[in-house]
Amino acid sequence: GFGSLLGKALKIGTNLL
Repeated sequence: GFGSLLGKALKIGTNLL
């Protein structure tokens, strides 16, 4: 669902940091 997409985006964001 949408929560899954949000979690993915957060994971990618923290990866970039």
